[in-house]
Amino acid sequence: MLELLLGMSLILVVLLAIFQLFPVGDRAVDLADRTTHASTIARRIMNEQLEKDYDDLESFTGEETLTGHTLRRGQSLSTTFVHEVTVTPVSGLDIKNIIVTVRWKSGAANTARNAFVRLESARGQ
Repeated sequence: MLELLLGMSLILVVLLAIFQLFPVGDRAVDLADRTTHASTIARRIMNEQLEKDYDDLESFTGEETLTGHTLRRGQSLSTTFVHEVTVTPVSGLDIKNIIVTVRWKSGAANTARNAFVRLESARGQ
């Protein structure tokens, strides 16, 4: 009888440890989803900047909201991605540095932290 009780206790401990991994995996998948979307936004904006005429390059900010990208507990989530484009000329050269940064809040509302993706490139005349 004691062996049965010890065996059941061991199985219970192992199952509890396994079940605690599910929320961690869920958060990792959510972060990967948002990071992928932010990277897509940053690449799209960078490509648009590199296709512009040299004299038309200028700094600006904007935002995009992604809705319904992840279902959690039956609810659709939305994320606002704020993008910032910084264009700075390189002194003495006909080159402009372009930095695209996309930021968003990651995590639950009460523990949210800032996350970001940044791309850098240069454009000559």
